[in-house]
Amino acid sequence: MTDKPEKQEDSFPPETTGQWPDTHYNSNIVGTGAHPPSSVNDQLAPWEESVTNAIGNVIEFWGFKHNHGRVWALLYINERTFCASEIQEKLKLSKGAVSMIVRELERWKVVHRIRVSGSASWHFVAETDLTSMIARVVSERENSLIAMTKNDLAEAEKKLLQDKNVTPGIKKRFKRLNNLVFLAEQATALFLKSAHLDISSIFSIFKGRSSDNPNSKE
Repeated sequence: MTDKPEKQEDSFPPETTGQWPDTHYNSNIVGTGAHPPSSVNDQLAPWEESVTNAIGNVIEFWGFKHNHGRVWALLYINERTFCASEIQEKLKLSKGAVSMIVRELERWKVVHRIRVSGSASWHFVAETDLTSMIARVVSERENSLIAMTKNDLAEAEKKLLQDKNVTPGIKKRFKRLNNLVFLAEQATALFLKSAHLDISSIFSIFKGRSSDNPNSKE
């Protein structure tokens, strides 16, 4: 079966329609003050270039890809929807790259796709609830990392206890590492509940003032 021409799918609604997203539109996602999409310059303004790159750098530091941050920032800062071809033109990305990026951002629920009246293509908007967005990412990424680290340290502890050359000092430092993971887990749980990340106790471990894991014994 022959595929439909992609040009129709990527087409942008004409300005003359005067219609802004249909019933799929969620004003809480786009944010207040959003306005109907209109024809836009396919070049980033200098300030847009700086903003998207700045967010891209932060996202990359967190372990994501630079362009994930650029796409989200473009959608967030403009308070309007963009179809895939517009994102491609604005950020100078390939069609395949845009498709992959928005799909991954949707999986993280930091970007949402909606229908716009008069357009055959999907449009994308940024999640604007930053606290929920960060909490969701932290919950999935950090919790899985902590769980993996706990399992690895548990295996290491078994080997450590079987090694007769391990000194009391080494055992004490190993316990501090276990406490570090425990406190990181508690800080993450606290953040997810209150949006407040307290890592002061983590740093105290390396200053010799650790609040020991209450579930552990000397």
